[in-house]
Formats: sequence, structure tokens, C-alpha cells
Amino acid sequence: MKNKNNNCKVDLNAICKKAVGEGLRIDLSGCQYEEPSYPMRPKGVCDYYCFLAGLVRSERLTSIVEIGTGYGGSIKAISTGLHPDDRSSSALITVDIEQKNKAGFVGFSHIKRITGDALNRDVIHKVSEYTGGSVDILFIDANHTYLQMRRYIAVYANRFKPRFVVIDDIHFSWFTDILWKELELNLGENALDITDLLLRGKTGIGIVYWGQRQRFYWHYSNYITGILNIVSRCIIRMKRLLSISRSK
Repeated sequence: MKNKNNNCKVDLNAICKKAVGEGLRIDLSGCQYEEPSYPMRPKGVCDYYCFLAGLVRSERLTSIVEIGTGYGGSIKAISTGLHPDDRSSSALITVDIEQKNKAGFVGFSHIKRITGDALNRDVIHKVSEYTGGSVDILFIDANHTYLQMRRYIAVYANRFKPRFVVIDDIHFSWFTDILWKELELNLGENALDITDLLLRGKTGIGIVYWGQRQRFYWHYSNYITGILNIVSRCIIRMKRLLSISRSK
């Protein structure tokens, strides 16, 4: 992943705290995850739905792309967070390989659902058509592997140049953890881990300020480096486990 013009910095801490404050004032009734096991957030606590709604409202974001619809809670929360003056001019697109919870989207007909692989050329073309080629925020919550998530970022950020990229489950596994570390190394203060702010537990969530002029490219050399890092971590882990078992 290579970037150019990466000297533009913003205060992501301030932006995120403002988004939390705004999100707590938004009524997200009906935007909860549709599986019964999903816990409702405690009063006064801002989860990632609350944060996404608050970020959209506070930053006046209108062109939104989500990769990984699931049951639709997050994109509905984003829709609810739209500033009243921006709703008529907004573009909300969510992409997933299958459509779940069609009944849950009643009343949200303005949200464009695209079924298919987000990396498929036809899908990318449809996203470009619906957004006019410009995106304010890209939310990624799908296929939590190093290769796929890295490609989502490289392809969509390079083409649509979003102001913000929000990535869910950045600590879901070693693979996603390595990817997030790579983003932090490349972007410095423009990548912020907001796991603790949103009480996201072990899975994590992060936000990146991309900026309109930044460009990122996919390089297989970087992919190979990432794989080597994963292998080296596995070897270190195995050595530690062997040393512990021998000491017992």
C-alpha cells in the first residue's frame, strides 16, 4: 500500500468525540441488529451504530458506501443519522453477497442494496453509478481476512477517495490486527483505533482519514510482506507455546 500527498492531518480524536456526542442524541430505534442475541446498548453508551450515525450527522456526510450489509442495522443507523437538510441529496449504498432481512428494510427504500462480490467489476461500476464516483465515507464490515480487507481498502479508496474509512473488527484475528498495524504505519495520526471509545471489546474498530487527494495502490509485494509477517508471528507463537509446555 503506497500513498501520495499524505501530509494532510485532521484531529481524528476531536472528530470522533464530536460524533459520539451527536450520536447519543439520535434516536436509533429500529436500527438494532436483527439477531435476537445482539445486546441493546446501555443508555448513555455509544456503540458503533451510534458512532456511525453521529459521524454522518456531525460531518454532514451524504455519499455513503458500506461493504457487508448483514442484517442492515449499520446502514439503517447511518441513514437515520443523515442531517435533515441532506436526505434528499444523499446516496446510500450497501453491498453484500446475499440479501438478508428484506422485511427490515421496509421504510428504507432510499437505501440501494447491491447483491454480489464487492470486488466484482460490475458491482464496483454500479457503486460508481449510484454515488457519481465520489464517496464521503466507506464502512467495511465483511470477509475479515487480510487479503480481502486489504483489497477492499485499496480498490474502493483508490477509486472513490472517501474522506473517511471506518473498518470494523480490526482486532478480530491476527490477520486483521496486522492489517490495522500496517495502516497505522502508513497513515500515522490519520489512523485511529476507537475500540475503547466505543466499548467494542476484543473485535475492535478503527477510523482512517483518507482525504480527497490521497491515493493508495495494491502491490503484491506488500501482500507477500504481510503474509511473511503472519508466518513469523505464528512461528514465534509456536515457540512460546513449546517453551511453556517444556517448562511444565
